[in-house]
Amino acid sequence: MRILLFWLLPWLLLAQEITLEFLKEKPEGITRDFYIWQFLDQNITSGEANEAYKLVYRSNTKLFGRYFKKSDNKTLSRRTICERMSLSELLKQEPKCIGYALKLSDAAKMSKSDLQKLSKKLAIDAPTTAKHLEILASKEPLKNLLETNATTFATLFEGVGQEYRLEQFNRFIPANAWENLANQNDYKMGRMIQLIILNSAYVALQDSLSKVTGITNTDDRTLFYLGLNALVHGQKENALLYFLRAQTKAKDPLLITRALFWRYLTTGDKAILEEVAQSRHPNIYSIYASQTLQKEPAFEIVRQVLPKDAPPSAPWDTKDPFAWLKIEEQSKKSDSNLSALPDSPLRYRNTESHLALIMQREWRFQKHFFITPYQEIFSQFDSDKQALLYALARQESHLIPTVISTSYALGMMQIMPFNVESIAKNLGERRELTDMFDPALNVKYAEIFLRDLIREFSHPLFISYAYNGGPGFTRRLLARGELFRKDRALDPWYSLEMIPYEESRYYGSRVLANYIIYQQAFGKNLQIADLLNETLIR
Repeated sequence: MRILLFWLLPWLLLAQEITLEFLKEKPEGITRDFYIWQFLDQNITSGEANEAYKLVYRSNTKLFGRYFKKSDNKTLSRRTICERMSLSELLKQEPKCIGYALKLSDAAKMSKSDLQKLSKKLAIDAPTTAKHLEILASKEPLKNLLETNATTFATLFEGVGQEYRLEQFNRFIPANAWENLANQNDYKMGRMIQLIILNSAYVALQDSLSKVTGITNTDDRTLFYLGLNALVHGQKENALLYFLRAQTKAKDPLLITRALFWRYLTTGDKAILEEVAQSRHPNIYSIYASQTLQKEPAFEIVRQVLPKDAPPSAPWDTKDPFAWLKIEEQSKKSDSNLSALPDSPLRYRNTESHLALIMQREWRFQKHFFITPYQEIFSQFDSDKQALLYALARQESHLIPTVISTSYALGMMQIMPFNVESIAKNLGERRELTDMFDPALNVKYAEIFLRDLIREFSHPLFISYAYNGGPGFTRRLLARGELFRKDRALDPWYSLEMIPYEESRYYGSRVLANYIIYQQAFGKNLQIADLLNETLIR
């Protein structure tokens, strides 16, 4: 749920006033930033706002907005002033100001004569922008762009907007030009290639990419999508080249297994599927392989880490995010052995998830912990909903109750503050944001939020996309009608890889694997082929 908009929350009350002294004694990081963000919404002086803002670890628009409102420093930087101007006002300013704030999408709509004049005006004070405008002003922008480097190409391609891209750049590009650009191993270029492949509108660009074989010096994600693009364009041998390169370069076990799995889909070679089944990482590909071959998975699942007679409550405040941070920091010391110590602060029923996370790290993720803690909370729901809640919580927070994300999503289920406000208001409850560190309340609010998602999207994969990227994102995705089609031979696997928002794409596949494994804990052996083919394809 990280791409949703963030709103101020006047309806929520703080449990107690946060003080500067409290903030100063806490360790630097995102957790303290969250409390600074709340502090800046209190009745404080401008001096206190200035002092608090100096403590910020990672500023963002949420923090800066509150700070700017409360502080006595109302002087915006020249860059910020320029960025707030309308285009007509901006074009009247000095070259540096224009260079700061001119959007390439706006420049792409200007006449070539105006672009030429503006390029000359900016040549000394904003040479990079001037170069971009010079390319846009040329008779053949694509030809001129191909003579630049990967960074320039990708920056301009991304900046001009889709309408201009389709009009000017959706052309056949020779293989040597693609190889020259892609092998510069530029992050933006890799992202641009993936954007092209993930968007069905770029027909000519995709066709030209499918015939390229010499791209080697780029990241594993780009190599994988080059393989996928080659495969759907009938270039099977090229696809196999890129899937193998992606498999070799990848570090993430999920992405290694994915590339290997697509080698199997491309060839139909059961020996490759056997190799997929040997993955020690639980994911949709390794689960499918073991189920298809009717073999026990090679990955090891741990479902319990505490004896049944473990004491119920730890002698520390498990609802205090700073308390967990302190213990977690201690666990990173080479001699800590926190999971094994008889007097470990983690060997309690309400710290089972903390213990499991530490043990998973100690095992270097060779064992995979799918525990079901807080049963007194989760057991009020049927087994399907429990499996879904646990699957989401494991991906969101490893079931740790006090996790805070960079966007200030809160607790085990990572609920955004504006959703806390909305749900609390509908329930007639007055809640503090820190209430979300209570597992019972966090799960309660998450389950309420999930009701509409389950009603609308039904399938756990689509529900997970909506939980991460928002219901609007998922609604638009499905409305396009391009994914999960009966008439596409490579579906559903192809569509799983073509979700345009990368975070939601990987999130969905991980939650789906979690869901299957948790369903097993509740006595249901779901076959991933059935779950994907019979209920997903439309």
